[in-house]
Amino acid sequence: MAHLVIVAGSGPGVGAGHLARCLALVQAWVDGGDTATLAAVDVPADWAQRYAAEGAALVPVSDMPAGDWIVLDGYALDPALRARATASGRVLVIDDHGLVDSASADVVLDHNPGATSAPYPGRRAGVDLLLGSRYALIRRELRAAIAPRAVPEIPTKLLVTLGGAPPAHVVGTLRAALADGAFSVEWLTGGDDVVGPMTRAEVAISGAGVTASELCALGVPAVLVVVADNQRPIADALAGCGAAVVALPDDAVEAVVRLAADASARRAMVAAGQSLVDGRGALRVVARLRADLLRLRPATEDDTRRLFEWVNDPVVRETSLSRAPVQWDVHVAWVRRRLDDPDTRLWIVEDGAGSALGQVRFDLHGDTAEISIGLTAAQRGRGLGPAAIDAAVRRLFAETEVARVDARIRPENRASITAFGDAAFAFAGEGSDEQATWLRYARAR
Repeated sequence: MAHLVIVAGSGPGVGAGHLARCLALVQAWVDGGDTATLAAVDVPADWAQRYAAEGAALVPVSDMPAGDWIVLDGYALDPALRARATASGRVLVIDDHGLVDSASADVVLDHNPGATSAPYPGRRAGVDLLLGSRYALIRRELRAAIAPRAVPEIPTKLLVTLGGAPPAHVVGTLRAALADGAFSVEWLTGGDDVVGPMTRAEVAISGAGVTASELCALGVPAVLVVVADNQRPIADALAGCGAAVVALPDDAVEAVVRLAADASARRAMVAAGQSLVDGRGALRVVARLRADLLRLRPATEDDTRRLFEWVNDPVVRETSLSRAPVQWDVHVAWVRRRLDDPDTRLWIVEDGAGSALGQVRFDLHGDTAEISIGLTAAQRGRGLGPAAIDAAVRRLFAETEVARVDARIRPENRASITAFGDAAFAFAGEGSDEQATWLRYARAR
């Protein structure tokens, strides 16, 4: 099993955002059957329990173990710790608009709306940037609660959530302004369960940290209050795309009253927020991490039998554009043609121990390519599909001049649609021929 080590900022005066977003990564990681450790100090008891419930070990940061991936998330992590992490495994650095040292990173994640490559001009060659809200780290329980939201004409249920360490004067200002009882108010702190309050809420006042993306995903129109300097870019980006409103603490209640009076604006805000944050960001990040733990080797004629067995798997045939079983002699001739074709890349996907997990094929057409993938029955449901797709696409981009990879998927094949979405493909239209109708998903270089 692969091991993920989380090193997250925590303790007095540190909000719960680092622990919350890293928990989303732990959940996505262990759901694939792998293991995790949280290395931190002064972890609040409720957050320690949440990590333990996911099966993660909890150790002092001084005892940080080696791992297949080390995740660093904190503004004040010791440089010596960062050096240890680099020596202990591959490093993912979680950043917020260039606020932390990412020099040691193999992958940098800035999952905030509006994130760009501008803060990372001097990064090492080969360092990947995962940028923007498609990678927003939404926890499993919140992802499960995402659904279309009915927008009431007159909202009465207000959620106020300012993070784990909100400034006392901001809390006092809002409590005083909400004392007239115009709304039924529910207050959240950093350690509370958020699913129930967020699904009940019809409008919110929120800090502009991790919670702002969670509210977008769940379709809760929000007035954002900037309670820390690093939240300003997030608030401005969400407001700029119509997913939130920004106000000063003194003006937040007045802003939420105006928002409550405009059902049309709230409907537009819900649509913008849920379009921006679909809740699957942690799965996309984990797919990228797992991709580095896979190996791709060119297929040979010795793989003909296993490819035959894989292609005739009932699940594979049911979801293929052509559902007819493949005959052995036809298959043998097909493999030989593919191995000799310079415009075909046929790779066997293996784990670190060299066990075959499946195959990926690309058919090249100038500067575009079409992808086909199949995993063995034993490997399905572990999140390896997106990882294999990501690994193969990045290798294809590195070795060829291909600028875009397309996938054709039957509309009813929800598993493949999800897998390609988690491998950073986006919907790119529909098509059909005499055999089938399909959806096209694409990923550009």
